[in-house]
Amino acid sequence: MSLYHNLRDQFGSSSPEEKLKILRAEMVSHIAAVQGYAALLGQIDPRIITDLPENFGSWIDGLTKAGEDLRAILEALTDPLERV
Repeated sequence: MSLYHNLRDQFGSSSPEEKLKILRAEMVSHIAAVQGYAALLGQIDPRIITDLPENFGSWIDGLTKAGEDLRAILEALTDPLERV
């Protein structure tokens, strides 16, 4: 069964508030993986690995920015408002 169908079966009838909590829990680890792999790829030295595309660095910059944006969106829309 696909992840889509698994999540729909498990949480399809949950309230919107519960779905936000589930979304946050599911997405945090995936976003961390994207950010981690982007950081690792960003450590590649194009002087050592010479077969990289010319715009490899900008790809990594874009991936890093996308990970940061996803985390910011997730935090802004699912973080509890009651902060001390």
